Amino acid sequence: MRTLCAIAFLALLQYMPFADTEADEPPKIGEGVIANLSLIFDDSYSRRFKEKASEKNITKYFMDLVDKAAEYFHNKSIMVNFTVHTVKYRNDLLVLYDNGSINGMQTLEHMTQVARSEGAPNNSIFCHAVAKKIYAENGEEFNKYGLSDVATNSTFCQSPSAVVFLEFPGQYNPRSLVRGLGRTMGAHDRVWFDDEDKKAMKQIFEKCTKE
Repeated sequence: MRTLCAIAFLALLQYMPFADTEADEPPKIGEGVIANLSLIFDDSYSRRFKEKASEKNITKYFMDLVDKAAEYFHNKSIMVNFTVHTVKYRNDLLVLYDNGSINGMQTLEHMTQVARSEGAPNNSIFCHAVAKKIYAENGEEFNKYGLSDVATNSTFCQSPSAVVFLEFPGQYNPRSLVRGLGRTMGAHDRVWFDDEDKKAMKQIFEKCTKE
């Protein structure tokens, strides 16, 4: 009898961590929401890609990068379906300062204007990969050290959105893309997505057409 009790007690102890995990699992948001991504790169990024990752196919590389970003969101219980609509090479979207560095804010404005002129739906996000830092206003001050990403704030499902993100070819690092995508969906300038971020994102998702 004591043996049976001991076995039952051990079984209960083994079950308890799983029960706690299920009870503590955060509620899922973004289910049924689709984000149509257009991944864009220019001549500068293409040259860098050939130098650092010439053995890879650039289209597949970006699709794999989006998969990594999607996995991160899903692990945070943000269940948006990220679909790669296209991977494009084009040189007409980045706006540069006189010294050749990227003007982040004007680039975002230009990208969204182009997206609207091309009839992009409100759940579309133009994502431009770059291999050098982006310069833009960070809050009220110009960030002279540059940024790893800039994005239109809380625009998803209300108008075409845009992200410019730093990604060194061959590293498969989705961090900047994740942060930029999150910002278009209402999150603050971070990647860990706390309860405040998720509350804001949920409000954005309520404006989306779900499938």
